[in-house]
Amino acid sequence: MVSKNLNNNLIVSSINNNYKFAFFGLLLVIYFAWMDIALFINLQRWTAPSTTENKTLKYTYTETFSTFKPLSVKLIMVDHGTHYVHDILARFAEDNLHFSSIFPWVTANLVSYAGLLAALIGSRLIISDKPMHYRIGAILFELRNLADSLDGVVYRSRKRQQDLGQIGVYQSNYGSYGYNVDVICDGLAGLFFCTAILIKFLRHLPSKYPANILIRRPRSRNSRSNSGEMTYELIEMDYPAENSLERTKSEEYSQRRHVSSFQVKLIVISFGFRLLFTGLIWDHFVHKYHDLLMVFSNNPNVHKMQEQTFKSISMWLIMWFWRLGNACSILEHLSITTFFGKLWNYLVFTNYIGWVYLIVLSLLTQIHYIELYESFNTFAALS
Repeated sequence: MVSKNLNNNLIVSSINNNYKFAFFGLLLVIYFAWMDIALFINLQRWTAPSTTENKTLKYTYTETFSTFKPLSVKLIMVDHGTHYVHDILARFAEDNLHFSSIFPWVTANLVSYAGLLAALIGSRLIISDKPMHYRIGAILFELRNLADSLDGVVYRSRKRQQDLGQIGVYQSNYGSYGYNVDVICDGLAGLFFCTAILIKFLRHLPSKYPANILIRRPRSRNSRSNSGEMTYELIEMDYPAENSLERTKSEEYSQRRHVSSFQVKLIVISFGFRLLFTGLIWDHFVHKYHDLLMVFSNNPNVHKMQEQTFKSISMWLIMWFWRLGNACSILEHLSITTFFGKLWNYLVFTNYIGWVYLIVLSLLTQIHYIELYESFNTFAALS
């Protein structure tokens, strides 16, 4: 075991990065929790407008900006970052800065293509080992996430202009050309990111354990240095390699300490498939719940039941847990952990937990949906 003195500034910088990551995460949790409370209150105050036709309602776009209106299944099931950050910025750019009016040639599909380009460039930068490069890459990927919200805002703005002030609830236009473009761009962006992660960690295999142990102690017998600040030492967990036998032992130890290329491929590929399945399953249930709860029935009793179900605690819990674990939420996690240099830690931590979360939540959601669907059919038959 060999000990070396390190530059205090470098060590403090590493420690500060952990504190910044924890502080940033704490701020997000507080902000998202506060906004979720407001969302739940608005949901309980929500009433389904009366309708005379069996179709999705439209609202007159005359109210002041609110991130909670108009409420819909998809709006509550999107991740926190999309709802409380990207959508707010995108709607501000459209409603206050009149983005689509200033750039009338910009279409929703063009915004999707721009987001895909940002994802491609960002993924290339993420491969780099230089902190400045991979942080810029993370920011570019965050801009791609913003573009994913902006394309929907631009689409609804164009649609609103055609319908003379009428806007449909926050939903996907399934089967349309724009929807297919958005899905393809989102899928390719995720593929770019996963490919970049794979290349990044195959170039430099991650360590299973800390390569060094950082301890805080004085350099001399004095408890403090002359400057009055505590000094640090780094203990390297390596064997000396002064002869061939010891060198062989050192190489064997290094191999045991680092993740193998096969393990890297397994974890990244597993993550990629989980990201894909999460997106597909989430979109499937958003579509199902929207048809069940947002396409209002002409039957007043069923109409009332739809309103009560949408506001129920069980429905809220299903939608809220999907907020935490949908594909957009995972992409947000990737951007944040990449920026702070915690990407591999995140992949390892969620390797098994992520699959368990997805499988359990999918099963519970399917059971919940089937029970609701049968209840609605039974209630409609008796009404």
